[in-house]
Amino acid sequence: LERELATRMAIIAELAQKSLPLPMWNVDNAALNDFLSALFTDPAVIYAEYEIEGDLALTSGAGKKSRAEFADHAWSFFESSPEFQAKHVTIARQQTILGSIRFAVTKATLQADLRRRLLIMIIETIIVILAISLTALVITNRTILRPLYALQDSAERLAQGHLDAPIDVSRRDELGQLAQNFANMRDAIRDRMIELKRVNEELSAEITERRRIEAELQRHRDHLEEEVHDRTVELTTVNDQLL
Repeated sequence: LERELATRMAIIAELAQKSLPLPMWNVDNAALNDFLSALFTDPAVIYAEYEIEGDLALTSGAGKKSRAEFADHAWSFFESSPEFQAKHVTIARQQTILGSIRFAVTKATLQADLRRRLLIMIIETIIVILAISLTALVITNRTILRPLYALQDSAERLAQGHLDAPIDVSRRDELGQLAQNFANMRDAIRDRMIELKRVNEELSAEITERRRIEAELQRHRDHLEEEVHDRTVELTTVNDQLL
């Protein structure tokens, strides 16, 4: 606040030293009063007065302007009050003192202005943070979450046995490497399933062949048993006849 006050007071003082020498030399009260009015476009300025010194004062003495609520206060009030910052500026031309200007600014207005600017900065900062966060969210969703969701969908389809589920491996980053690993795993599982299917088919064919051979052997065994039984009966009959 003090730095802001000092800067504002210095600007007004420099402006006065550059703008007022000629009007004071010419005793141009209209221009001098216009300058005071211009100062009051700054809401912090609450009192200003000019005074012409020397021979010029015979033609015109002084002029002042103040805010309505301070109309009854003299310069000494603003000089002594801690609520205001007062400054006296000498106006000279070619090393000749022409007069002076005195003005006062209120710290309350500057404090309110600083609070307003601080609030604006905070709001702007929040907006920037929200914009950055939203942008980061969009980028994250586009570059990370979508590929992850796609990989999750592919993993779920693989878990359901869909070994032909497509996997996007076009990215050239960590997610692309992860997708490639998923694709390699899928291919390995598919190759293993094909191999297991082939082996299972071979085992099934072998079991079928064994069962066919066993059935054939059983038929031969049954036929031999019938022949042995018939031969035994025949021999028994012959033997009974001989006896």
